Amino acid sequence: MTLLQPAALGALIILPLILLLYILRPRHRRLIVPSVRLWRHLSSDLEGRPRWRLPLASLLLFLQLIAAGALAVALARPALPGGIGQHLILLVDTSPTMLATDVSPNRLAAAVTQARQLVSELGPDDRATLIKIAPVSSVIATGTGPRALDAALDRLEVSPTRGDLLGALALAAQTAQNSPETHNRVVILSDGAFDSIPIADIGTISADVSFQQIGGSDENQGITALSVRPMIGSVNRYLGFIQVANFAHHDASVTIQAMADGLPIFRRVMTIPARQPVELSLSLPQGTHLVRVQLSAQDRYALDNQADILVPDPRPIPVTVVAEDPSLWQKALKTLPSVDLRIQSPSSYRPDDAAVTIFNGFVPARLPSGSIVLVAPPPGNPLIPVSGVLAPTTLVRADEGNPLFDSADVIGLIIQQPERIGPLSWARPIAETAAGPVIFQGQLQGRQAVIIGFDPAGTDWPERIAFPVFVANLIQALSPSAFPLQIEPGSVLDMVPSPEAKTIAFRLPNGKIDLFQNNGRPLRFTDTAQRGTYVVTELNGQTTVETHEFVVNKLGLAESDIAPRLDPQVLARAGSPPGRPVEHDVWPWFAGGALAVLTLEWIIFFRRLAP
Repeated sequence: MTLLQPAALGALIILPLILLLYILRPRHRRLIVPSVRLWRHLSSDLEGRPRWRLPLASLLLFLQLIAAGALAVALARPALPGGIGQHLILLVDTSPTMLATDVSPNRLAAAVTQARQLVSELGPDDRATLIKIAPVSSVIATGTGPRALDAALDRLEVSPTRGDLLGALALAAQTAQNSPETHNRVVILSDGAFDSIPIADIGTISADVSFQQIGGSDENQGITALSVRPMIGSVNRYLGFIQVANFAHHDASVTIQAMADGLPIFRRVMTIPARQPVELSLSLPQGTHLVRVQLSAQDRYALDNQADILVPDPRPIPVTVVAEDPSLWQKALKTLPSVDLRIQSPSSYRPDDAAVTIFNGFVPARLPSGSIVLVAPPPGNPLIPVSGVLAPTTLVRADEGNPLFDSADVIGLIIQQPERIGPLSWARPIAETAAGPVIFQGQLQGRQAVIIGFDPAGTDWPERIAFPVFVANLIQALSPSAFPLQIEPGSVLDMVPSPEAKTIAFRLPNGKIDLFQNNGRPLRFTDTAQRGTYVVTELNGQTTVETHEFVVNKLGLAESDIAPRLDPQVLARAGSPPGRPVEHDVWPWFAGGALAVLTLEWIIFFRRLAP
């Protein structure tokens, strides 16, 4: 047994004080009474004796000493040593791929079962912490004992998008650092469908880290891209582009079906080679509003077997080109029937109300109010830092998930005079050469901006079909409608309701309806975890004021690849502190015993006083 507060044993000084009270007797007074017969039953210590003497043996004195000693020991907090304290830190992946059914009923449910088993092995004094691997990872529960995480594990749900494993590990490292007195274990329960994790960025983790893989199948075929763009040379006609990928290690036969506003317009049975995507294009009927693509496949992941996309309403888009020689841009833009094209020279440029303005080799002192594209900005311009020209190089990387490069392959493009641009705090690179980034995207002074750090006229890009496709994507991305047509799962949608509307109703893909009252302020809608089509209706009583629609999609090759890609050995490591034995407090027993003794003394004392 050990004492956690040994200094409290100083309270034992009360024992000699109690004895002293029994030794020091008050001086007796002599009284003359008729008889002492009535006091014969009293103790003989009432008889006159010397004042200093040892106390007589008394049950009350004995009980008082025991009670006082027990209280003093209780204050010193006696404890019995136990085993080494354990701290189990569980990281449970809630990425959408955890809905794959290669383990029953799905990967997330299997991960929860394993988590319960790990926690059940803890002792009553061991700690457990649950961290959810989500887009923004967080600690969702902590406690002691083998049932500490039961309620939190019951509430786990899949996140709308892929989780941040690196952020979750950083959070686990911080949690372990705050527990130096225990032996810490970090256990990651995940399917490992992550790209390489820069584990070195986290630094030292004060815990033993292990990875338990959930599932392992690559059996999936999914829709990885879906887009629409104006049909070149036609008015109010659109083309649909579909990409379907087979992530399995063998060829797979799938059925692809497309519908325009609920009417079938395309159906084909295709065999897709192993680990390969295929692309399809189809002409959409004039006036199409919603395109839905469905995939029938015998795979293990159903979340990517359907995708929706809205066709933009035909509207004129004012576009201004400012260049000494605008012919390159005129040729590409004239193929887009919705573009209202305007041309200005750099020397006479005046900002206008264009939705998109393209500046080629020129940066104005005052920017227009709309979105801008800065092409080959000259050195010394007031906005973009250009520090020189690089040697001829080749474009080697582009952000595949960026809509600017949708069906516009730029890999391998030879650039004769790429500019050295940067650093830019307000923009991120979206295409790079071996020498550095050359295309950037961001927000400049409150407006959307794209920077192209070379002149397309000095390349063969304009001779490729990818250039007019890129320009079409550029105009569509930089001139969005007042109400967004597509957002990602879990995103926040901000809208300004019409002044006439009293109520705004959001109908979710599963039929659920969220109602909001118009209080005259912008409305923020956050219930966007479901994928599919949302309908927004602005109402004034029973009258519809305005109707909007938007689609929630998250497509991409990385989003549909359910195969494990993370090497468990990259994460496995030992680094936990040795920990200290658990101390089991027993002071309540001493305190309870003292209380029982005092109760017994009280009973004996008052019984003696009873007649």
